[in-house]
Amino acid sequence: MVLSGGPGVRYVEEYNLKINVCDDARAVEFVDSRWYEGAVGPNTYGAHLVISIRNNYVDNMRGAILELNLPNGISNSHDNSSYVKITPISAGAAGFIQQSQIPISTLEEFLSAYQTGAPQTFSRGDILTFVATLNVFNLDIGQYNAEGKLSYVDQWGTRRTVNAEIPITILGRTEYVGIYMNGSLSVRKRFTEALLTIVNFGSSPMYDVYIMVSPYRVATLIPSPSVIYVKNISPNEKREIPITLAYNPLGSITQEGSTMITYGPVPLMISVIYRDASGMLKSFNNTITIIVEPFIDLRIKNIKATGTKSSSTISGTIVNYGSATAYRVEVSLEVNDVVGSTLIGDVDPGSEVAFRIDVPGYNETGVLRISYYNVFNELSCSEMVVKITLREEAVVPVQKKEVGIETWIIVGAVAVFLAVSAFLIYRFLKTHSTSRSQS
Repeated sequence: MVLSGGPGVRYVEEYNLKINVCDDARAVEFVDSRWYEGAVGPNTYGAHLVISIRNNYVDNMRGAILELNLPNGISNSHDNSSYVKITPISAGAAGFIQQSQIPISTLEEFLSAYQTGAPQTFSRGDILTFVATLNVFNLDIGQYNAEGKLSYVDQWGTRRTVNAEIPITILGRTEYVGIYMNGSLSVRKRFTEALLTIVNFGSSPMYDVYIMVSPYRVATLIPSPSVIYVKNISPNEKREIPITLAYNPLGSITQEGSTMITYGPVPLMISVIYRDASGMLKSFNNTITIIVEPFIDLRIKNIKATGTKSSSTISGTIVNYGSATAYRVEVSLEVNDVVGSTLIGDVDPGSEVAFRIDVPGYNETGVLRISYYNVFNELSCSEMVVKITLREEAVVPVQKKEVGIETWIIVGAVAVFLAVSAFLIYRFLKTHSTSRSQS
Protein backbone atom coordinates (compact mmCIF):
# COMPACT_ATOMS: atom_id res chain seq x y z
CA MET A 1 0.00 0.00 0.00
CA VAL A 2 1.37 3.39 -1.00
CA LEU A 3 0.06 6.82 0.31
CA SER A 4 0.33 9.70 -2.20
CA GLY A 5 -1.25 13.07 -3.19
CA GLY A 6 -0.98 16.75 -2.13
CA PRO A 7 -2.39 18.59 0.91
CA GLY A 8 -5.93 17.53 1.69
CA VAL A 9 -5.92 14.73 -0.87
CA ARG A 10 -5.33 11.11 -0.03
CA TYR A 11 -4.89 8.31 -2.54
CA VAL A 12 -4.50 4.67 -1.84
CA GLU A 13 -2.74 2.45 -4.41
CA GLU A 14 -2.43 -1.33 -3.96
CA TYR A 15 0.11 -3.70 -5.69
CA ASN A 16 0.61 -7.48 -5.55
CA LEU A 17 4.24 -8.42 -4.79
CA LYS A 18 5.52 -12.01 -5.29
CA ILE A 19 7.97 -13.07 -2.60
CA ASN A 20 9.81 -16.37 -3.11
CA VAL A 21 10.67 -18.23 0.06
CA CYS A 22 13.29 -20.90 -0.76
CA ASP A 23 13.95 -23.98 1.27
CA ASP A 24 17.59 -24.11 2.40
CA ALA A 25 17.48 -27.90 2.16
CA ARG A 26 17.10 -27.61 -1.62
CA ALA A 27 19.73 -24.92 -2.10
CA VAL A 28 22.27 -27.59 -3.01
CA GLU A 29 21.86 -31.00 -4.62
CA PHE A 30 24.05 -34.08 -4.42
CA VAL A 31 25.28 -35.15 -7.88
CA ASP A 32 27.82 -37.96 -7.62
CA SER A 33 30.50 -39.59 -5.50
CA ARG A 34 33.21 -41.81 -6.95
CA TRP A 35 36.74 -42.96 -6.24
CA TYR A 36 39.49 -41.25 -8.20
CA GLU A 37 41.47 -44.53 -8.35
CA GLY A 38 38.51 -46.43 -9.82
CA ALA A 39 37.10 -49.35 -7.85
CA VAL A 40 38.20 -49.49 -4.21
CA GLY A 41 38.07 -52.58 -2.05
CA PRO A 42 38.78 -53.62 1.53
CA ASN A 43 42.13 -52.68 3.07
CA THR A 44 42.73 -49.71 0.80
CA TYR A 45 44.61 -46.75 2.23
CA GLY A 46 44.80 -43.17 0.97
CA ALA A 47 41.95 -43.51 -1.55
CA HIS A 48 40.46 -40.27 -2.88
CA LEU A 49 36.67 -39.90 -2.83
CA VAL A 50 35.49 -37.25 -5.33
CA ILE A 51 32.15 -35.67 -4.29
CA SER A 52 30.15 -33.43 -6.66
CA ILE A 53 27.42 -31.09 -5.34
CA ARG A 54 25.41 -28.57 -7.42
CA ASN A 55 24.47 -25.05 -6.30
CA ASN A 56 20.81 -24.80 -7.29
CA TYR A 57 19.84 -21.17 -6.60
CA VAL A 58 22.37 -19.37 -4.40
CA ASP A 59 23.65 -16.44 -6.46
CA ASN A 60 26.85 -15.92 -4.50
CA MET A 61 28.03 -18.86 -2.42
CA ARG A 62 31.26 -18.31 -0.50
CA GLY A 63 33.29 -20.20 2.07
CA ALA A 64 31.69 -23.59 1.40
CA ILE A 65 32.77 -26.33 3.83
CA LEU A 66 31.68 -29.99 3.75
CA GLU A 67 31.71 -31.90 7.04
CA LEU A 68 31.19 -35.69 7.09
CA ASN A 69 30.83 -38.29 9.80
CA LEU A 70 32.25 -41.45 8.31
CA PRO A 71 30.70 -44.91 8.84
CA ASN A 72 32.50 -47.59 10.80
CA GLY A 73 35.39 -49.13 8.90
CA ILE A 74 36.26 -45.90 7.02
CA SER A 75 38.52 -43.20 8.43
CA ASN A 76 40.20 -39.93 7.49
CA SER A 77 43.69 -40.65 6.10
CA HIS A 78 45.17 -37.47 7.61
CA ASP A 79 44.35 -38.12 11.27
CA ASN A 80 42.74 -41.60 11.19
CA SER A 81 39.51 -40.16 12.68
CA SER A 82 35.94 -40.74 11.55
CA TYR A 83 35.41 -37.01 10.85
CA VAL A 84 36.24 -35.13 7.60
CA LYS A 85 36.12 -31.39 7.03
CA ILE A 86 37.09 -30.26 3.52
CA THR A 87 36.74 -27.29 1.19
CA PRO A 88 35.97 -27.40 -2.55
CA ILE A 89 38.66 -27.07 -5.18
CA SER A 90 38.57 -24.54 -7.98
CA ALA A 91 36.62 -25.10 -11.18
CA GLY A 92 39.82 -25.46 -13.23
CA ALA A 93 41.27 -28.07 -10.93
CA ALA A 94 37.92 -29.87 -10.80
CA GLY A 95 38.10 -30.36 -14.57
CA PHE A 96 41.39 -32.24 -14.25
CA ILE A 97 39.99 -34.30 -11.39
CA GLN A 98 36.82 -35.27 -13.28
CA GLN A 99 38.86 -36.39 -16.30
CA SER A 100 41.39 -38.32 -14.16
CA GLN A 101 44.30 -36.50 -15.82
CA ILE A 102 46.47 -36.21 -12.71
CA PRO A 103 48.79 -39.07 -11.67
CA ILE A 104 47.85 -40.55 -8.32
CA SER A 105 51.41 -40.05 -7.04
CA THR A 106 51.09 -36.25 -7.42
CA LEU A 107 47.37 -35.90 -6.65
CA GLU A 108 47.87 -35.10 -2.97
CA GLU A 109 50.24 -32.20 -3.71
CA PHE A 110 47.83 -30.95 -6.36
CA LEU A 111 44.92 -30.93 -3.92
CA SER A 112 46.94 -29.19 -1.22
CA ALA A 113 47.80 -26.36 -3.60
CA TYR A 114 44.18 -25.78 -4.68
CA GLN A 115 42.46 -26.30 -1.34
CA THR A 116 44.60 -23.79 0.55
CA GLY A 117 44.33 -21.02 -2.05
CA ALA A 118 42.02 -18.00 -2.19
CA PRO A 119 38.38 -18.55 -1.13
CA GLN A 120 36.17 -19.74 -3.96
CA THR A 121 32.91 -18.10 -4.98
CA PHE A 122 30.24 -20.17 -6.72
CA SER A 123 27.26 -18.89 -8.66
CA ARG A 124 23.86 -20.39 -9.30
CA GLY A 125 24.24 -23.71 -11.19
CA ASP A 126 27.94 -24.24 -10.44
CA ILE A 127 29.29 -27.65 -9.44
CA LEU A 128 31.23 -27.85 -6.17
CA THR A 129 33.87 -30.60 -6.17
CA PHE A 130 35.23 -31.95 -2.88
CA VAL A 131 37.99 -34.55 -2.54
CA ALA A 132 38.31 -36.57 0.67
CA THR A 133 41.29 -38.83 1.36
CA LEU A 134 40.05 -41.94 3.16
CA ASN A 135 41.20 -45.27 4.51
CA VAL A 136 38.96 -48.29 3.89
CA PHE A 137 39.45 -51.13 6.33
CA ASN A 138 38.24 -54.72 6.18
CA LEU A 139 34.69 -54.02 5.02
CA ASP A 140 32.33 -56.12 2.95
CA ILE A 141 31.62 -55.08 -0.61
CA GLY A 142 28.57 -52.80 -0.73
CA GLN A 143 27.36 -49.21 -0.24
CA TYR A 144 27.81 -47.15 2.93
CA ASN A 145 26.49 -43.69 3.77
CA ALA A 146 28.32 -40.78 5.40
CA GLU A 147 26.11 -38.26 7.23
CA GLY A 148 27.22 -34.63 7.23
CA LYS A 149 26.40 -31.05 6.39
CA LEU A 150 27.43 -28.36 3.91
CA SER A 151 27.81 -24.84 5.32
CA TYR A 152 28.31 -21.65 3.29
CA VAL A 153 27.76 -17.88 3.31
CA ASP A 154 25.14 -16.58 0.86
CA GLN A 155 24.95 -13.24 -1.01
CA TRP A 156 23.35 -11.54 2.05
CA GLY A 157 26.24 -12.47 4.30
CA THR A 158 24.18 -15.05 6.16
CA ARG A 159 25.74 -18.37 7.13
CA ARG A 160 23.59 -21.32 6.14
CA THR A 161 23.84 -25.04 6.72
CA VAL A 162 22.36 -27.89 4.65
CA ASN A 163 22.34 -31.53 5.70
CA ALA A 164 23.98 -33.93 3.28
CA GLU A 165 24.14 -37.70 2.91
CA ILE A 166 27.04 -38.95 0.79
CA PRO A 167 27.02 -42.58 -0.44
CA ILE A 168 30.37 -44.41 -0.38
CA THR A 169 30.45 -47.47 -2.64
CA ILE A 170 32.93 -50.31 -2.08
CA LEU A 171 33.11 -52.45 -5.25
CA GLY A 172 36.34 -54.32 -4.52
CA ARG A 173 39.67 -54.04 -6.28
CA THR A 174 42.52 -56.03 -7.75
CA GLU A 175 45.40 -55.65 -5.32
CA TYR A 176 48.03 -57.49 -7.35
CA VAL A 177 48.27 -59.42 -10.61
CA GLY A 178 50.42 -62.53 -10.26
CA ILE A 179 52.30 -63.54 -13.42
CA TYR A 180 54.14 -66.86 -13.50
CA MET A 181 55.58 -69.30 -16.02
CA ASN A 182 55.09 -73.01 -15.51
CA GLY A 183 57.92 -74.23 -13.25
CA SER A 184 61.54 -73.48 -14.06
CA LEU A 185 61.17 -73.34 -17.83
CA SER A 186 64.29 -73.83 -19.93
CA VAL A 187 64.49 -73.55 -23.71
CA ARG A 188 66.44 -76.39 -25.33
CA LYS A 189 65.00 -76.33 -28.84
CA ARG A 190 63.71 -73.96 -31.47
CA PHE A 191 60.03 -74.06 -30.39
CA THR A 192 59.00 -74.50 -26.75
CA GLU A 193 55.45 -74.83 -25.42
CA ALA A 194 54.82 -72.96 -22.17
CA LEU A 195 51.96 -72.07 -19.83
CA LEU A 196 51.59 -68.45 -18.70
CA THR A 197 49.67 -68.23 -15.41
CA ILE A 198 47.71 -65.08 -14.45
CA VAL A 199 46.34 -64.81 -10.90
CA ASN A 200 43.93 -62.08 -9.73
CA PHE A 201 44.80 -61.35 -6.10
CA GLY A 202 41.95 -59.13 -4.93
CA SER A 203 38.27 -58.79 -4.13
CA SER A 204 36.88 -57.78 -7.54
CA PRO A 205 36.86 -59.39 -11.01
CA MET A 206 39.04 -58.16 -13.86
CA TYR A 207 37.06 -57.48 -17.05
CA ASP A 208 38.16 -57.32 -20.71
CA VAL A 209 41.68 -58.47 -19.91
CA TYR A 210 44.34 -58.04 -22.60
CA ILE A 211 47.64 -59.79 -21.95
CA MET A 212 50.62 -58.71 -24.07
CA VAL A 213 53.85 -60.71 -24.08
CA SER A 214 56.85 -59.02 -25.69
CA PRO A 215 60.64 -59.40 -25.69
CA TYR A 216 62.51 -57.09 -23.36
CA ARG A 217 65.21 -55.12 -25.27
CA VAL A 218 66.51 -58.14 -27.23
CA ALA A 219 64.22 -60.45 -29.23
CA THR A 220 65.96 -63.71 -28.36
CA LEU A 221 62.60 -65.38 -27.70
CA ILE A 222 59.53 -64.45 -29.73
CA PRO A 223 56.19 -65.36 -28.08
CA SER A 224 53.20 -66.51 -30.09
CA PRO A 225 50.53 -65.32 -29.71
CA SER A 226 51.81 -62.01 -28.43
CA VAL A 227 48.35 -60.65 -27.46
CA ILE A 228 45.76 -62.73 -25.57
CA TYR A 229 42.21 -61.68 -24.67
CA VAL A 230 40.38 -63.00 -21.62
CA LYS A 231 36.79 -61.95 -20.96
CA ASN A 232 37.09 -61.87 -17.15
CA ILE A 233 39.17 -63.24 -14.29
CA SER A 234 37.38 -63.72 -10.97
CA PRO A 235 38.94 -62.81 -7.60
CA ASN A 236 41.72 -65.24 -6.60
CA GLU A 237 41.23 -67.15 -9.86
CA LYS A 238 44.21 -68.72 -11.60
CA ARG A 239 44.06 -68.59 -15.40
CA GLU A 240 46.58 -70.61 -17.46
CA ILE A 241 47.28 -69.46 -21.01
CA PRO A 242 49.28 -71.63 -23.47
CA ILE A 243 51.90 -69.80 -25.53
CA THR A 244 54.69 -70.86 -27.88
CA LEU A 245 58.21 -69.47 -27.50
CA ALA A 246 60.23 -69.40 -30.72
CA TYR A 247 63.98 -69.06 -30.45
CA ASN A 248 65.44 -66.33 -32.68
CA PRO A 249 69.10 -67.10 -33.47
CA LEU A 250 69.63 -63.52 -34.67
CA GLY A 251 68.47 -62.01 -31.36
CA SER A 252 71.83 -62.07 -29.63
CA ILE A 253 73.23 -59.82 -26.91
CA THR A 254 76.49 -57.97 -27.42
CA GLN A 255 78.76 -57.76 -24.39
CA GLU A 256 82.19 -56.20 -24.02
CA GLY A 257 82.41 -54.92 -27.55
CA SER A 258 82.23 -57.94 -29.84
CA THR A 259 81.20 -60.88 -27.64
CA MET A 260 77.86 -62.30 -28.86
CA ILE A 261 75.71 -64.07 -26.25
CA THR A 262 72.96 -66.23 -27.78
CA TYR A 263 71.85 -68.08 -24.64
CA GLY A 264 71.36 -67.50 -20.93
CA PRO A 265 68.61 -65.70 -18.95
CA VAL A 266 66.12 -63.99 -21.27
CA PRO A 267 63.54 -61.59 -19.76
CA LEU A 268 60.05 -61.19 -21.20
CA MET A 269 57.81 -58.18 -20.56
CA ILE A 270 54.22 -59.04 -19.55
CA SER A 271 51.63 -56.23 -19.72
CA VAL A 272 48.11 -56.80 -18.39
CA ILE A 273 45.45 -54.22 -19.35
CA TYR A 274 41.96 -54.61 -17.88
CA ARG A 275 38.89 -52.78 -16.62
CA ASP A 276 37.93 -52.88 -12.95
CA ALA A 277 34.42 -53.07 -11.46
CA SER A 278 33.90 -49.32 -11.97
CA GLY A 279 34.84 -49.50 -15.68
CA MET A 280 38.16 -47.69 -15.27
CA LEU A 281 41.00 -48.88 -17.51
CA LYS A 282 44.03 -50.09 -15.55
CA SER A 283 47.31 -51.77 -16.39
CA PHE A 284 49.96 -53.86 -14.68
CA ASN A 285 53.48 -54.64 -15.93
CA ASN A 286 55.86 -57.34 -14.83
CA THR A 287 58.77 -59.38 -16.18
CA ILE A 288 59.52 -63.08 -16.15
CA THR A 289 62.86 -64.73 -16.87
CA ILE A 290 63.36 -67.81 -19.03
CA ILE A 291 66.63 -69.72 -19.31
CA VAL A 292 67.82 -70.39 -22.87
CA GLU A 293 70.27 -73.28 -22.72
CA PRO A 294 72.90 -73.77 -25.45
CA PHE A 295 71.60 -76.15 -28.11
CA ILE A 296 72.35 -76.96 -31.77
CA ASP A 297 69.60 -77.30 -34.36
CA LEU A 298 71.02 -77.96 -37.83
CA ARG A 299 68.55 -77.98 -40.70
CA ILE A 300 69.09 -78.62 -44.42
CA LYS A 301 67.16 -76.61 -46.97
CA ASN A 302 67.18 -76.21 -50.75
CA ILE A 303 68.11 -79.87 -51.23
CA LYS A 304 68.66 -80.91 -54.85
CA ALA A 305 69.67 -84.53 -55.57
CA THR A 306 70.18 -85.70 -59.15
CA GLY A 307 72.15 -88.44 -60.82
CA THR A 308 73.01 -90.38 -63.93
CA LYS A 309 73.43 -94.14 -64.40
CA SER A 310 76.95 -93.95 -63.03
CA SER A 311 77.00 -91.04 -60.54
CA SER A 312 74.92 -89.02 -58.06
CA THR A 313 75.15 -85.38 -57.00
CA ILE A 314 73.48 -83.64 -54.05
CA SER A 315 73.62 -79.98 -53.04
CA GLY A 316 71.93 -77.85 -50.38
CA THR A 317 72.35 -75.36 -47.54
CA ILE A 318 72.93 -76.10 -43.84
CA VAL A 319 71.39 -73.60 -41.38
CA ASN A 320 72.04 -73.52 -37.63
CA TYR A 321 68.80 -72.48 -35.88
CA GLY A 322 70.26 -73.21 -32.45
CA SER A 323 71.91 -71.05 -29.81
CA ALA A 324 75.38 -72.63 -29.87
CA THR A 325 78.04 -73.19 -32.53
CA ALA A 326 78.26 -76.57 -34.26
CA TYR A 327 81.93 -77.55 -34.64
CA ARG A 328 83.53 -79.67 -37.41
CA VAL A 329 80.31 -80.22 -39.33
CA GLU A 330 80.58 -82.99 -41.92
CA VAL A 331 77.98 -83.98 -44.53
CA SER A 332 78.02 -87.37 -46.28
CA LEU A 333 75.87 -89.14 -48.89
CA GLU A 334 75.64 -92.94 -49.11
CA VAL A 335 74.42 -94.55 -52.33
CA ASN A 336 74.69 -98.36 -52.82
CA ASP A 337 77.23 -98.64 -49.97
CA VAL A 338 79.37 -95.98 -51.65
CA VAL A 339 79.95 -92.94 -49.44
CA GLY A 340 80.97 -89.44 -50.46
CA SER A 341 81.50 -86.68 -47.89
CA THR A 342 82.58 -83.08 -47.48
CA LEU A 343 83.81 -81.14 -44.42
CA ILE A 344 81.82 -77.95 -43.80
CA GLY A 345 83.64 -76.64 -40.74
CA ASP A 346 82.08 -74.62 -37.91
CA VAL A 347 78.53 -73.25 -38.28
CA ASP A 348 77.63 -70.35 -35.96
CA PRO A 349 74.08 -69.68 -34.68
CA GLY A 350 71.97 -68.08 -37.38
CA SER A 351 74.51 -68.72 -40.14
CA GLU A 352 74.21 -70.95 -43.20
CA VAL A 353 76.74 -72.82 -45.39
CA ALA A 354 76.24 -74.37 -48.84
CA PHE A 355 77.60 -77.85 -49.73
CA ARG A 356 77.89 -80.23 -52.70
CA ILE A 357 78.71 -83.96 -52.75
CA ASP A 358 79.46 -86.24 -55.76
CA VAL A 359 79.19 -90.04 -55.41
CA PRO A 360 80.26 -92.56 -58.13
CA GLY A 361 77.04 -94.56 -58.03
CA TYR A 362 73.32 -94.21 -58.54
CA ASN A 363 70.14 -95.37 -56.84
CA GLU A 364 66.65 -93.96 -56.53
CA THR A 365 67.30 -93.09 -52.87
CA GLY A 366 70.28 -92.23 -50.76
CA VAL A 367 71.07 -91.58 -47.09
CA LEU A 368 72.22 -88.05 -46.20
CA ARG A 369 74.04 -87.81 -42.86
CA ILE A 370 75.16 -84.80 -40.80
CA SER A 371 77.68 -85.13 -37.99
CA TYR A 372 79.00 -82.38 -35.71
CA TYR A 373 80.58 -81.74 -32.32
CA ASN A 374 79.29 -79.46 -29.55
CA VAL A 375 81.33 -77.29 -27.20
CA PHE A 376 81.99 -80.32 -24.97
CA ASN A 377 83.47 -82.24 -27.93
CA GLU A 378 80.50 -84.63 -27.99
CA LEU A 379 79.62 -86.14 -31.37
CA SER A 380 76.05 -85.93 -32.66
CA CYS A 381 74.69 -87.41 -35.87
CA SER A 382 71.44 -87.21 -37.79
CA GLU A 383 70.39 -88.72 -41.09
CA MET A 384 67.60 -88.50 -43.59
CA VAL A 385 66.58 -90.35 -46.74
CA VAL A 386 66.66 -88.29 -49.93
CA LYS A 387 65.20 -89.13 -53.32
CA ILE A 388 67.63 -88.93 -56.22
CA THR A 389 66.17 -87.87 -59.54
CA LEU A 390 67.61 -89.57 -62.61
CA ARG A 391 69.05 -87.10 -65.05
CA GLU A 392 69.19 -88.27 -68.68
CA GLU A 393 72.51 -87.78 -70.41
CA ALA A 394 72.30 -85.73 -73.54
CA VAL A 395 73.73 -87.53 -76.63
CA VAL A 396 75.26 -85.12 -79.11
CA PRO A 397 74.91 -86.52 -82.67
CA VAL A 398 77.92 -86.26 -85.03
CA GLN A 399 77.03 -84.15 -87.99
CA LYS A 400 78.88 -84.60 -91.33
CA LYS A 401 79.73 -81.31 -92.86
CA GLU A 402 79.93 -80.96 -96.63
CA VAL A 403 83.25 -79.65 -98.06
CA GLY A 404 82.70 -76.23 -99.57
CA ILE A 405 84.52 -74.57 -102.50
CA GLU A 406 86.53 -72.44 -100.11
CA THR A 407 87.95 -75.59 -98.56
CA TRP A 408 88.93 -76.97 -102.00
CA ILE A 409 90.67 -73.73 -102.92
CA ILE A 410 92.69 -73.83 -99.69
CA VAL A 411 93.60 -77.51 -100.24
CA GLY A 412 94.66 -76.83 -103.86
CA ALA A 413 96.78 -73.86 -102.86
CA VAL A 414 98.53 -75.94 -100.22
CA ALA A 415 99.13 -78.78 -102.69
CA VAL A 416 100.60 -76.41 -105.30
CA PHE A 417 102.80 -74.82 -102.64
CA LEU A 418 104.07 -78.21 -101.52
CA ALA A 419 104.72 -79.33 -105.14
CA VAL A 420 106.65 -76.18 -105.99
CA SER A 421 108.62 -76.46 -102.78
CA ALA A 422 109.51 -80.10 -103.55
CA PHE A 423 110.59 -79.23 -107.09
CA LEU A 424 112.81 -76.38 -105.94
CA ILE A 425 114.41 -78.58 -103.29
CA TYR A 426 115.02 -81.30 -105.92
CA ARG A 427 116.71 -78.83 -108.36
CA PHE A 428 118.87 -77.48 -105.60
CA LEU A 429 120.07 -80.87 -104.51
CA LYS A 430 120.68 -82.06 -108.08
CA THR A 431 122.78 -78.98 -108.93
CA HIS A 432 125.03 -79.40 -105.90
CA SER A 433 125.51 -83.13 -106.57
CA THR A 434 126.64 -82.47 -110.21
CA SER A 435 129.19 -79.84 -109.14
CA ARG A 436 130.80 -82.28 -106.71
CA SER A 437 131.13 -84.94 -109.49
CA GLN A 438 132.99 -82.61 -111.91
CA SER A 439 135.43 -81.46 -109.31
